[in-house]
Amino acid sequence: MKPGRRRAGGLHAQALTSAHPTRRDWLRWVALSSASLRLAGCGDNALSNPPPRDVTAIVLEPTEHGFVVAVWSERDTLAYVTVEESLSGLTVDTRAITIAATTNAYAVFTGLPSAMRFRIFIEFASGITLGPYLAMTRPPRDANVPLRLAVTADIDPSSAYSSSIFSTLATFAPDLSVCLGDFPYADNGPNLAMTVPAYRNVHAVTRSDPQVQTWLRASALCAIYDDHEFRNDWAPRFVRSEADRYAAAMQVWDEFFPLPGAAPEIRYRTWQWGRQVEGFMLDCRRFRSEPSDPDGPGKTMLGQTQKAWFLQQIVASQAACKLVFISVPLDFGTGEEHWDVYAHERNEIFAAIAAADVRGVVFFSGDQHWFAAHRHNSGAREFQIGPAARGVREPPPLQPQVLARALTYNFGAVEIADGTISFDAIDSNGRSLYSERLTAAALRLGT
Repeated sequence: MKPGRRRAGGLHAQALTSAHPTRRDWLRWVALSSASLRLAGCGDNALSNPPPRDVTAIVLEPTEHGFVVAVWSERDTLAYVTVEESLSGLTVDTRAITIAATTNAYAVFTGLPSAMRFRIFIEFASGITLGPYLAMTRPPRDANVPLRLAVTADIDPSSAYSSSIFSTLATFAPDLSVCLGDFPYADNGPNLAMTVPAYRNVHAVTRSDPQVQTWLRASALCAIYDDHEFRNDWAPRFVRSEADRYAAAMQVWDEFFPLPGAAPEIRYRTWQWGRQVEGFMLDCRRFRSEPSDPDGPGKTMLGQTQKAWFLQQIVASQAACKLVFISVPLDFGTGEEHWDVYAHERNEIFAAIAAADVRGVVFFSGDQHWFAAHRHNSGAREFQIGPAARGVREPPPLQPQVLARALTYNFGAVEIADGTISFDAIDSNGRSLYSERLTAAALRLGT
């Protein structure tokens, strides 16, 4: 147990359901505070003393009664992970983790109260302590609890892409963060990651960056890969021609983003946030057909098994708001890195959702390196997020279905309560680039 911390006599602290300023107040405060954020960070989670680069940590995959704490070290070491009630400071659990040099290890915490906020500290045998990391357990499926969600994509801590966006993300104080991929970039520059040690190094360097840690300390994270976690424009031909490299990339992804109990190769999944929200994390890389193949019934982005699973799950969902997270956009992108070259399957999915009259569906996508808001001809709504920290690209000509675009660093700030989805695209200084309020019951495809 970490010295000086009090152990709780029971798990009795009051669950937190609303501990944030209003969305409008937050936007005003961040806009006024952007200069100070760039200099020093802000709030309880600020990194006034940058953490060491030889150890790092992250909180992942919150459930109703726990979460995963993953810890990396450059050297063999022992670490103690302590979980405290956020309000009282009482210790509710402590676990020891043995870490082999240059690898990632993790502890699964269970048995915690639902809909409650916690602080997590990691103390190493060397005396170094990381934290606090903030995390909230998910509310029960029948609870009417609001959600504040941060959606990100495209994260490279290289100095060329430096901004105050990670401090801005932290001050948003999300209940949960979602990353849509390209975190990390394993194919930067001339020294491409090709082996397990090289992939481990790029994950560790990215995750231990002080500015990235500012964000990672603010909430637990759910993540899915896109292409750069393996190599640029990941497609089946590269899996075949670079089999050893692909195996190394996927091994290390699973080390750094563990999903305890997951079946081999299955990284798509759902998570529930009370009766307000169900999130669908889809895998748009591992099972796709070759992008250059002729489009038609046999061509797939998701693979037949994942597609059938997704349609079954979204039709059965009882949540008011169904958030679908895809690493590449549904349309209006560049090259082959969007669903336009898988139009048959995309339209099949749209048709199935419309036929079942599933309400409250919103898609969130990444990859393209500019923000956009889309309203597809099917009626489907999509917010394209990113980059958070990577170069901005020039988009193709505007189409009528593209409601807005912004070519700057950004993340999605989402607040959901009582069947209403409030969305803002936020730039690195906390300014709103685009804002929209959607009513879940009115969101339906085919209209």
